[in-house]
Amino acid sequence: MPVARTSTRSRNDGTCVAMLGRKQRERLGRRVLGSLGLLLTVQGGVRIALGDWSYPNWWGGLVFAPFSILFGALLTYLAFVRRDGQRRMDSN
Repeated sequence: MPVARTSTRSRNDGTCVAMLGRKQRERLGRRVLGSLGLLLTVQGGVRIALGDWSYPNWWGGLVFAPFSILFGALLTYLAFVRRDGQRRMDSN
């Protein structure tokens, strides 16, 4: 009985790709991390601008707004700065 293929690779013909390659996964991860960092930074900044130094998270705990800004800035930095030790060399 033949085995059905569940994952496909890109053939550059516009077909849907079920699996992401290494570069695509890294790019998607950096985008998610950067978006989360920007969200935390903006949310902390808005709360401070409104005069609140803390705000409740979704389960009711308090979040210190300056900590949210610092943590969001760190996530944004990690998302957009490349580290040389992890970069793969291209083979020509």
